[in-house]
Amino acid sequence: MISCANLLAAAFALVAPADGATVPVLRATQREYLSAPREERFARMENSVERLKLARGGATQQPLKLEWSGEGDRVYALRIDYAEGGAEQNFAISNRTEALITNLEPGREYRWSVSDGTTTLAAKFRAADELPRVLRCDGVRNLRDLGGWTGLDGRRVRENMIFRSAGLRSSASKSGGSFLNQKYTPGETRVKPAGVLTLREDFRIRTDLELRTVQETACMNSSILGDDVRWQAIPFAAYDFIDNDIRGRQPFAKIFRLFLERENYPILFHCSGGRDRTGTLAFLLNGLLGVAEDDLCRDWEVTIFGDDSLSFRSDRIQRLLDFLNTMPGKDIRERIEAYVRSCGITTEEIARFRELMLEDVKEGR
Repeated sequence: MISCANLLAAAFALVAPADGATVPVLRATQREYLSAPREERFARMENSVERLKLARGGATQQPLKLEWSGEGDRVYALRIDYAEGGAEQNFAISNRTEALITNLEPGREYRWSVSDGTTTLAAKFRAADELPRVLRCDGVRNLRDLGGWTGLDGRRVRENMIFRSAGLRSSASKSGGSFLNQKYTPGETRVKPAGVLTLREDFRIRTDLELRTVQETACMNSSILGDDVRWQAIPFAAYDFIDNDIRGRQPFAKIFRLFLERENYPILFHCSGGRDRTGTLAFLLNGLLGVAEDDLCRDWEVTIFGDDSLSFRSDRIQRLLDFLNTMPGKDIRERIEAYVRSCGITTEEIARFRELMLEDVKEGR
């Protein structure tokens, strides 16, 4: 005879994902688009019907559903860690038998366990190595990690170091008065309280870098993430306008030197929509790390999944590519390095940035 206790124990089991499974991190529409040749992707960018379809497909990471069997009125403790250890431990308490999680690191193996107070069951899964790492954060649009890509000498760009997004606040508004007496009101905060916690506690942002103009950031002098987060405003240009000394080279040198100090990390940079100025800076930074040209374009293009406006189109990135092609070098990395040097950045500073941001690929990550 099977006892009631044994029946209860048999009913408690992990259901999905299966132990050892690889789970997607990109949504189907994202994966299908990003796997196409560049010419085909650019053609879809110019098509209003396609753009609407892609934007409706979702801009954030594919959520993963963790499921277990058991009695719905029981309290379960869910825990998720890096499989190799060393991660912050995450706990959730639920009287349900499922949970949705997101913001996984591509290529990373995780261990998850569920306890009913008596028994603890555990299994592993691996997040597919699909890039870029698009992220979910309440009130923050167009958020993603610059890490994960393959860079110089086959090394991997470190994750959880540099993030890009749309602005955390609306642009300042202008009201009344003569030209000399116009008044500005700071832009309203876009980020929800839960989003602030995500940026502070999950991504541990320490530097909030604004790329918008002085007018757009008028009356702003601190980060909405808190006084302990460094706020820095350095207006930067986009695309071929980076050829201008005042709008491009001088601010780039100031920006780049922020990325040379370990205490500034993790860094989040943004403009208004996280498309053009933000996209240009991301292209330059990852290009300097040796990320392939087509991967740089893919990262730039991901903005379309949350933006169906045809004003964001392929001729913009082509202007940047055309300008960089005027710089000396046999490939995109060398040409970006030539541009960076033209901004006054030294060989030693470039090497320091690469040392901070590139790591050897590890087994079992």
